[in-house]
Amino acid sequence: MRLDSRVGPILSTVTYDDQGKKRKVMYEGSLGGMIVPYGDPDGGWYFKAYLDSGDYGMGTLTSPIARGKDAPANAVLLDATLADYTGKPTTVPRAMAIFERYAGPEYKHQEMGQPNLSTERRELVVRWISTVGNYDYIFDWVFQQNGTIGIDAGATGIEAVKGVKTSTMRDATAKEDTRYGTLLDHNIVGTTHQHIYNFRLDLDVDGENNSLVEVNPVVASNDRGGPRTSTMQTEQQVVGTEQQAAQKFDPSTVRLLSNFSKENKVGNPVSYQLIPYAGGTHPVAKGANFGKDEWLYHRLSFMDKQLWVTRYSPDEKYPEGKYPNRSDKDSGLGQFTQDNQAIDNTDNVVWLTTGTTHIARAEEWPIMPTEWVHVLLKPWNFFDETPTLNLNKR
Repeated sequence: MRLDSRVGPILSTVTYDDQGKKRKVMYEGSLGGMIVPYGDPDGGWYFKAYLDSGDYGMGTLTSPIARGKDAPANAVLLDATLADYTGKPTTVPRAMAIFERYAGPEYKHQEMGQPNLSTERRELVVRWISTVGNYDYIFDWVFQQNGTIGIDAGATGIEAVKGVKTSTMRDATAKEDTRYGTLLDHNIVGTTHQHIYNFRLDLDVDGENNSLVEVNPVVASNDRGGPRTSTMQTEQQVVGTEQQAAQKFDPSTVRLLSNFSKENKVGNPVSYQLIPYAGGTHPVAKGANFGKDEWLYHRLSFMDKQLWVTRYSPDEKYPEGKYPNRSDKDSGLGQFTQDNQAIDNTDNVVWLTTGTTHIARAEEWPIMPTEWVHVLLKPWNFFDETPTLNLNKR
């Protein structure tokens, strides 16, 4: 693990200890980039579409972690070293926290009249916080003993607001003054905006040669007899190219990164499920909430698709491109996928986009309780059985 000046923590060579054998899961994972676009068309707000990592460098804006407040008392706090604007090394104190926590039952079952069988779930968390202007962003990498990896992104801090004539929603000016936001206090409106995150995940599921697989549940007619008229089945297909892989995510479907050269004991290819969003405390951002003719659409593509898979290239690090501050066209994922390379049975990089549409509320003023969105990577036939059966033996 290391701290990068642009994207914050980069986690490398993540493996799972499967009964003494180290199995590859991820070569390198990090925040790829993010954007916070505001929806007010006024000239004072129009420019507000912040590329927090690409414009400012979120690693350089790391907020030192306060023990017992920003992280639990049992956390190990790690300093980090970054280059300052002159190139000299500078120490960032308490830049990252690592801690273990109770996270509910891992599993439970009790047959009638028989002893209870249950065990606790414990998680290992890597936490980092970056303060970019008015917002503080908390990023957690959450590792479960069953192989699931979660990425949680939390936003807190102070909302960006504007002054208005309206004092209460009974005023004649209220409808116009709150057209682009919510009246939070007398004469103060919180403007509607979005927090859109993209994570760059160079996965190596039990090796480098992986494929994107679509699994779609379908309702099919019953032609096998019996009283039922319909059945639940799935249709599966392997995605061939980068442009076919770029898609809006439907939570009712399953998307896998699979290694067809490795199988579990019953012959299923070992895989990890890709879940761009797994719940949250704000409306999910399924794309940017403005028209296709906006200038921002010429510069960025990662906002509107939650799943991207590209063939690995060492030059493709950031979803908004290497130098987005002065860009007038998409030099990131939109450009990366232009050549539409084949991604079947190759070394691939997964890019997952998640986020929220932030509609302000009174309970977030004058300071905002942390609001979370989540990403999940979940083993799917990666193991032969429940991998946490031995927890009861400890």
